[in-house]
Amino acid sequence: MQAVMSYTGLKTFDAVVPNEIGGLNAFEALLAAHRFNKSTLDTDLVARAYPMIYHTIRCLNGVSVTPSAVADGSGNSQVHIPFSRANLSTLILADIYNTRQL
Repeated sequence: MQAVMSYTGLKTFDAVVPNEIGGLNAFEALLAAHRFNKSTLDTDLVARAYPMIYHTIRCLNGVSVTPSAVADGSGNSQVHIPFSRANLSTLILADIYNTRQL
C-alpha cells in the first residue's frame, strides 16, 4: 500500500477493499487496514474462486485495478502499471515466484 501511495502521490486513503472474503486474501486486507488504522469494507468482488485478477467484478465493470503492488516481508516492493488486465496477473504471479526463490 505504501508503494502505491508513494507512486501515485496519495497521502491517505479511506478503506481497504478485499478482492475475496472467503480466502486468505481477506486476512491480508484486514491486516493492511489495521496497520494503516483504516476500515475494511465487507466485500467480495469475486463471488467465486478465480484464477486471475481480471475475473474480479471491478474489472468486469471496467474499474482499474492499477497501479498495484506486490511486497514481501523484507520491505521490498514492486509497483505494476500493466498495459492489460491479463498482463497484471502475469506480472504479480512472476513477482511471487521470484520472491520465493530468495
